[in-house]
Amino acid sequence: MRKVCIQIEEKICYEEEIIVIQPNNMSDDEFEKALEKAEKETNLYEGGAKDMASILRNAGITVESESFNFPDNPRDSELEIIDVRDAK
Repeated sequence: MRKVCIQIEEKICYEEEIIVIQPNNMSDDEFEKALEKAEKETNLYEGGAKDMASILRNAGITVESESFNFPDNPRDSELEIIDVRDAK
């Protein structure tokens, strides 16, 4: 018998929602810039929706509600065998 290692790459996608209140004293442009900054900062630290909600709070944006589907309810997934070789 031969022992084989199958290397797999799995991508799982989650869809989350964060409901926020745009402050009255924040223009639409300022709000958009705050969202862009929060997205960049979240991606920089490989964060998720919870991290983005925290960043938005720190920017003075009220977070009314959050949905968290991670890790139980992925929206989509993809699996690919990327290598097959003899196991050590």
